[in-house]
Amino acid sequence: MAVSFFAGIVFVPWRREALWVVLMAVATIVLLVVGKSLDPALSRSLLGSVVHLVIWPVALWMLWSPGARGRRRAHTQQSHWRQVYHAWLIWVTALILISLVLDAKFLLSHLLGS
Repeated sequence: MAVSFFAGIVFVPWRREALWVVLMAVATIVLLVVGKSLDPALSRSLLGSVVHLVIWPVALWMLWSPGARGRRRAHTQQSHWRQVYHAWLIWVTALILISLVLDAKFLLSHLLGS
């Protein structure tokens, strides 16, 4: 997952959405390290799920907000580079969505004591 997110560095000079994905990945790492430093007893799964459920929906909004979609539609020329970017964007979105579903399921089962 991290490789997919940090691959956005390639697109950062041209696409603001890629910057949001890279910043999301950096913020996730920083919050995981800080969280474990503050309470080493916290499980990585629990801490990771909470961090993901707080930060990643914001990143999804930044990727797919109406303003972002409007900017993407404004580009009618389809270059190979743009196709690679769109494939990366769809891949990253799928990773985030799948992870959010699994994190929510884990957190819910943890809270309910199952």
